[in-house]
Amino acid sequence: MLPQNIAMETGVVVLATGFSSYTPHTGEYGFGENQEVMTLPDLLQKLAEMKDEKGGQLHLDGRRIRSLAIIHCVGSRQIPGVHEEDENGHLNEYCSRVCCSASINAANTIREDCP
Repeated sequence: MLPQNIAMETGVVVLATGFSSYTPHTGEYGFGENQEVMTLPDLLQKLAEMKDEKGGQLHLDGRRIRSLAIIHCVGSRQIPGVHEEDENGHLNEYCSRVCCSASINAANTIREDCP
């Protein structure tokens, strides 16, 4: 089949490529060694669970969290010879263009919901 050009009038175009969340290797930034180091999806799940429990305060294992650091680009822009390959021998040498906005959104949610 030969490629075709099709003209369409549309209000939006959605390019849904799919993705899977990066899981750091044990020891990467303390992940897997320190229970307080977690992925963004894990943090978002904890936020959802805590939202109704503590009246606007961020808690982890019963302790109030007074400060929080969000590390960007973990799992992106990996450098051959510096970073550990995944089980398939791949590195993510690119920027996903998702992490920054998701991290900033999470930070804003925390700031608004857990002052």
